[in-house]
Amino acid sequence: MENNNDLDQVQEPVEQTPETDAFEGETAKGTALYPSDTGLLPPMTRQVLVHLLKGPYFDRRTSTKLWDELKTNESTIRSRLSDLYLDLLIDDEIGVAFCRKPDLGDHDAPTLLSTARLKFLDSAVLLELRERLMRSRADGERAFVTVADLGDMLRLYDRAAESDAKAFNNHLTSIRKRLIERRILIELSSGDSLEISPILPLLFPTADIARLRQAYIERMASQAETPEEAQKIRERYAPQQGLTDIVLEAITEEETLADE
Repeated sequence: MENNNDLDQVQEPVEQTPETDAFEGETAKGTALYPSDTGLLPPMTRQVLVHLLKGPYFDRRTSTKLWDELKTNESTIRSRLSDLYLDLLIDDEIGVAFCRKPDLGDHDAPTLLSTARLKFLDSAVLLELRERLMRSRADGERAFVTVADLGDMLRLYDRAAESDAKAFNNHLTSIRKRLIERRILIELSSGDSLEISPILPLLFPTADIARLRQAYIERMASQAETPEEAQKIRERYAPQQGLTDIVLEAITEEETLADE
C-alpha cells in the first residue's frame, strides 16, 4: 500500500471555505448583528467559536482569515470556551484546532462535546490509517488512501473477509462513510482517493502502537472457534511479538464483529 504522491500536486480537500463568510472582514467590537444582540465579540471571533463548537475540528485550510483570528484572539476564545467547560488544543504545525473536555477532577459538569464509541473494526482501521499518516509525515508528505487501501486495512481484522464477501463489502462501505462524516478521511475534488486528516494522531493518540495492535489480535483470537485457530491468528498477525495482557475498554465490550 504505497502513497499516491502524485495526488499531492493536483488535488485539494473539497471543503476549502467555511459554511458562511458573511462577516469576514468585520473586526469592530460591539457590532450588533440583530436587534437583541448583546454579544461583545467581533463577528469573526464569533465565527471561530462556532467552528470550534461545531467540531470535530477547525482546519486552517478552511479559512486562513479565521485561523488568523483564532491566533490573534486566542486568549479571549480560550476564556469563552472555559466558561463552557472546554479546553482548546491548537497544533500550529499541522494547522488544526479543536475543543476537548478538560480534567475536572471531582467536579461534575455537562459537556457540549458529542462522543461516539468506535466499533471494533472502525478503531482497527483507524490504527492502520494512523500508521500510514505517520509514515507520510516523516517523509514530509500528505497521506492518501483509496477504497482499495481501506479494504486491505480492514481485511487484516475482519473475519468476514475470508467467508462472506457481501458482509465484508458492507463493513467497508459503512466504515468509509463514518470516517468521512467524522472528517478523519477527507474527500477530494476528483478520483476515489481520500486524504487522511492530519489531526488523527491527536484524536487517536497512543504511545505504544504495537501493544494496541496486540490487543486487537487477542480480540480476534478470542473469537476463534478452536484453540488451534486462535494460535494461527496470533502467528499470522504477530509472529515476532509475545502475547500481551491488555484490557482496553474500547474492545472488550460484548459486541460482535458484524457492522450493525
